[in-house]
Amino acid sequence: MNTYELLIWDFDGTIADSEAVILDTMREAFEAGGIAPPPDGAIRSRIGLDLHEMVRVLLEEQGAESGSQKVDAVAGHYRDQWIGEAHERITLFEGIVDLLEACRSRGQELCIATGKSRVGLERSLLAHDLERFFTAWATPDQVERGKPAPDMIEMLLSTRAYDPARVLVIGDSTLDLDMGHAAGVDTCAVTWGTHDEASLRSSEPRWLVRSLPDLASLLSG
Repeated sequence: MNTYELLIWDFDGTIADSEAVILDTMREAFEAGGIAPPPDGAIRSRIGLDLHEMVRVLLEEQGAESGSQKVDAVAGHYRDQWIGEAHERITLFEGIVDLLEACRSRGQELCIATGKSRVGLERSLLAHDLERFFTAWATPDQVERGKPAPDMIEMLLSTRAYDPARVLVIGDSTLDLDMGHAAGVDTCAVTWGTHDEASLRSSEPRWLVRSLPDLASLLSG
């Protein structure tokens, strides 16, 4: 089994059990803009995209006006709610802190690649005392293209001298897996988040795990 030296984690649905909060916050953002909120399934399937891209796609699917001003308004309301208080309502998957501790104690470097804005991610990390585990995080507002493009992974690797064979992307959606593939590194799908196992398998991850103990075993080499 491979021993990975750099672990690049998704946040929502992988580390944080945040789906319900995301759904509530997005519905509220649409309602604040006078637009019927999308079905939960539509929102769920877009978690991981850059916020503005997610809103644009959801607006189009609702048959609503999706110009830049409307996208900015809905995304802005979502962002304000997340930064204001929504980030405090998310919970962490049971056992994830112990796993992050174990990885760090083995000398593995931990980073994050997420669809959240930098400010939104940092508020979430600080609220749950997670920033101490990660040496860096990549967000869509730091790169030209968000998931599933490889830009965030490439940004993290550009300042690190790792063999790509020792790098693993860990995530709960096809966006994470496709991003990792595009960057030329291994991927691990986790089944406790947004996308179901069949969808995850369609992106051909190197590994697929169904529990945190299974992930811990994989990462320990």
